[in-house]
Amino acid sequence: AEWTRDAFAQQDAILFIGATGIAVRSIAPYLKSKTTDPAVLVMDEQGNHIIPLVSGHIGGANQLATDIAEAVGALPVITTATDLNHRFAVDLWAKKNNLFLDNMKLAKQVSADLLQKKEVGFFCDEPVKIKGGLPRGFVSERRETNVCCSVYQRECCDHTLLLVPKLVTLGLGCRRGTSEEKIRRLVDELLEEQRIHPQAIAAAGTIDLKEGEEGLLEFCSLRNLNLFFYTKEELQQINGDFSSSEFVRRVTGVDNVCERAALAAAAEPGREGDGEVLLVQKRARDGVTAAIAAKSAVYRF
Repeated sequence: AEWTRDAFAQQDAILFIGATGIAVRSIAPYLKSKTTDPAVLVMDEQGNHIIPLVSGHIGGANQLATDIAEAVGALPVITTATDLNHRFAVDLWAKKNNLFLDNMKLAKQVSADLLQKKEVGFFCDEPVKIKGGLPRGFVSERRETNVCCSVYQRECCDHTLLLVPKLVTLGLGCRRGTSEEKIRRLVDELLEEQRIHPQAIAAAGTIDLKEGEEGLLEFCSLRNLNLFFYTKEELQQINGDFSSSEFVRRVTGVDNVCERAALAAAAEPGREGDGEVLLVQKRARDGVTAAIAAKSAVYRF
């Protein structure tokens, strides 16, 4: 029991070798949610069968079972309905493409509709693009149940599952000694104003003069954001129509930090796309400047 408790909290996957009943009873007290539980599998002691018990899609248990079975010559016993019926699994596709599922109940409804051979609408917003045909069961028109891949929040769509790609980047600048609270206040204000989903934020960028700025470092740490630092020369190479400031140029050596840094961070290696776009121009308040950019993304099924 102690071993399972620790493994459940610390590991991405747990493989029990033995009876299924022992595995089920061992993990039962620690089960919380399919979005947080690790993959749990059980294999018989002779290595004949391997069964994914928990987190088959989001946790990767089904794929892990297939990989282990191939390695040891076992038979993977997959029991999830979408796999058995060769239907698209929206939660699995979201995991593979690093998309945030904003509503697990709706994700289940999408799978249920597909299994019942009901059509499900699928659409996306810029800067997301879908190339190639849609999976079986999906149509490009709105239906009773829908899926939308977007960096924007959609409050008007009660029956639309939102898949949020991490494509948005922040460009930040601040006076020396600016607190995390002031940075957070301006960023949250911009996200709410533009209806950008908080889960869409992937990274932030700034000038290398801010490498030791505690408020900026704390903000990115609390949001779990990669923070990229750029030299003035690197920022000057970013093309675009920017809000120039002579004062900023005198202090930093470049006419605009936040807009250029947002685009630079969006251009960091990542998804296939058609370039970067500035979503929100420079805003300033309480010694903080912020801009928002995004990387375009192309998804295929």
